[in-house]
Amino acid sequence: MLGKIRLIFWLIAILIIAYFVSINSEPRISITLFPNVKTQPLPLSLIIVGSLILGTILILIIAISDWIVFYLEKAKLKKKIKSLEKDLDNLRRELEKCNKNLESYKSKEKSLSGKKVINQNEDNQK
Repeated sequence: MLGKIRLIFWLIAILIIAYFVSINSEPRISITLFPNVKTQPLPLSLIIVGSLILGTILILIIAISDWIVFYLEKAKLKKKIKSLEKDLDNLRRELEKCNKNLESYKSKEKSLSGKKVINQNEDNQK
């Protein structure tokens, strides 16, 4: 909303400037576009305002193209983050499974080592 208000403000300002330019029409100059091509004599203030508007349009085109590149890169990075988070979740689940297996092996080892000690004591008593 604020952007639209700002745009309207700038358009009104440009119209006011264009009005004063049309009132003040002296000095007049012609611009050489190509070696053999010249414009009709135009008021200097009109040429300055036209240059300002042309420069603004070019800057907007460059800014929009940079914004598009930024948006595409942002979308690409978001997709990569989701993929990496999915991989991280899978690795965490796998780690939990490995820890459970390790605990079960340790408990089996303890029970087996306890049985060996009991068997050795029985063998020694015989």
